[in-house]
Amino acid sequence: MVDGNALVARALARAGIEIMYGVVGIPVTAVATHAMKAGIRFIAFHNEQPAGYAAGAAGYLSGKPGVFLTVSGKIYARSLPLPLCLCLCLCLDLELRETKNDFNYP
Repeated sequence: MVDGNALVARALARAGIEIMYGVVGIPVTAVATHAMKAGIRFIAFHNEQPAGYAAGAAGYLSGKPGVFLTVSGKIYARSLPLPLCLCLCLCLDLELRETKNDFNYP
């Protein structure tokens, strides 16, 4: 029988994810454990907000998805603005780059 946590970890590894950022807790400890067994480096944080910012910044700089692992609950709700903000920044950056190229700037 295959564990769903192992499937998530294997899927992330096959997608080329090398690093996962987050805070482990009882609902997601198995995901982090299986991810490490699959060769994904897990960087643990004390707080969800810096972990989310680290995942977003790593994704932005590398061009690969940044993976942020956290538990559910009130803390998760506080972390929701992070990916939305980073996605907005990425979209604006891409739009500015396209606009810059339209005007033949160096």
